[in-house]
Amino acid sequence: MKRLFYLISALLFCLGIVFYKQTPTYNPFDDVFDIDTNQLSECDTMIGSCGDIYFKIKNNKRLKFYYALSWEDMNNVVAKGFVYAEDTILITQKYNYYNIPDSIKNLPIDINEFNKALNEFDYCFLNRNREEYNDEITIIHKTNLDTVTMSLGWHELENDSTKLVRTIRYFKSKPRIIRNANGGFID
Repeated sequence: MKRLFYLISALLFCLGIVFYKQTPTYNPFDDVFDIDTNQLSECDTMIGSCGDIYFKIKNNKRLKFYYALSWEDMNNVVAKGFVYAEDTILITQKYNYYNIPDSIKNLPIDINEFNKALNEFDYCFLNRNREEYNDEITIIHKTNLDTVTMSLGWHELENDSTKLVRTIRYFKSKPRIIRNANGGFID
């Protein structure tokens, strides 16, 4: 009887390990994508594009994390990232995304506030690279010197076309495993 108890306990333990899914880390930089999506219930749902649904964490912070789930498989996290609201600018006329005036495009970012938000993940601002249609922010990890590039953009505030929100966005896709010609796998 004791052996049967130990056998059943070991079997349940092994099944638990195989089917266990981690709680969401809300760390946009780590490689944890196999999470229990049922725990995203404290999130606001944002309908995404390209067949994905985005779950954004409810908080009043400027830095908002999200997980993107496949529309076809709601247990499959396909990407994650964050949106950082840099500032909100009052505008007098509606602008096309590519026709934002240089006076808005060239506004500085508040590096100290951005670093406070990134400090939780041991990242900090490194530099900003501005081009005509592309404005990129590069951050660096404080210990392993890993760099990450993200984009600075803008959009009109929902339900209020008199306000333009400048945001820093980071998007990280789930690594795909691809089979090579020799039958092995490539990460």
